Amino acid sequence: MLEKISIVILLSLLIALNLLKGYVMVTSLAIVLVVFLLMKNKKKNEILLYVKELKKFFLPIIFLLLIEFIVTGARGFLTGDVVFLLDTIKYSLLFIIVFIIVINIDEMDILMKGIALVPLTMIGNIFFEYFVLHIERPGVATPNLFAWQLLCVFPFLFLGFRGVNYKAYKNLQLVFAIIWLYALFLTQSRGCILAAIIMGGLFLGYYWKNGKLSVKNIFLFGLISLIVVGLNYQSLVKRIDSSINYKNNYTVERIYIWESSWRMFKDNIFTGIGLDSKIFREKYDNVYMLPEAKEKHIPHSHNNFLYFFVQTGLFGGFAFIFMMCSQIRYFYIQTKSPRVEIKKLGEAGVWIVGCTIISQMVDANFHFISMQKIYWVVLGVVFSCIQLYKKKLFYK
Repeated sequence: MLEKISIVILLSLLIALNLLKGYVMVTSLAIVLVVFLLMKNKKKNEILLYVKELKKFFLPIIFLLLIEFIVTGARGFLTGDVVFLLDTIKYSLLFIIVFIIVINIDEMDILMKGIALVPLTMIGNIFFEYFVLHIERPGVATPNLFAWQLLCVFPFLFLGFRGVNYKAYKNLQLVFAIIWLYALFLTQSRGCILAAIIMGGLFLGYYWKNGKLSVKNIFLFGLISLIVVGLNYQSLVKRIDSSINYKNNYTVERIYIWESSWRMFKDNIFTGIGLDSKIFREKYDNVYMLPEAKEKHIPHSHNNFLYFFVQTGLFGGFAFIFMMCSQIRYFYIQTKSPRVEIKKLGEAGVWIVGCTIISQMVDANFHFISMQKIYWVVLGVVFSCIQLYKKKLFYK
């Protein structure tokens, strides 16, 4: 009974974080559950088996947090910086909360049966906002952030449904791919759509190289893409035109922001300007905003890599790059596993981190605490399931 309650809370947490509704209450429930499990010593032995793998994955994260702590101290531990740093540390621990909850194979089986509810709920929200509320760019008021969330939970559409009829499952995958891609295009997030195209192309090449892709599969993929493009023709033409003729619209502002951010980094190369977004906004408005730029009160660099170099300096920027590279390397290694389940989970991890890297070349969602919560919970789910298959924890 406790196993079912645990997974219901975890699925509720994933849905609440992605829809930005009720997540405070559900996060509190998850923390209470973890404390209860630890106090009862329900999972002490299983947790000890995870320590080695957890260290390999979590050490680069700790290194980044350490650099952020050092540069925050160098700046005098300003209140805004300290608050943001504490939030970052606190919510990175959601990764560990997930792995404590999903600690045996029975719990994972329950999780996998319901995990597709997360992206399906998000897709339903997109369709409701677009078709019922007539919102031009749906996505819970933040289309770019929501589009990135859709990218991250995409693998969850295909990790579950164990034990269903294989042919029916393949057909279901095709339907899911169409509605997911359509929902992503409705957000009109150019960075996330570009990430989906690039990562989709890389995975097609990967599957072709490994003999897992037929001409029929490629035809179906092309057909799906054409259907989705046709359904979103007008909005796509508008977004493509704004990208090509970027000097005539808002797109050019991103370039101005990047140039200003680079100058900001060069002037604060070792300590950065601090984690508090108010500092970036003030410096941009009063010192670094280019004369030709029009938009004021910008809170971040609109590029994840620039964001960390500007906020935390040279060492913080490289620490972030090291963290992302170590994560994608870890999951790539799992794709070499002879066990199919671990291979699929490794591919899911590569997709999530790869899409994050590419999509955030034109945005900086790590600036938002809500993004950090989602990122660590999603990665925690994939990591925990990989460890279960590795350690073969089939005992209850």
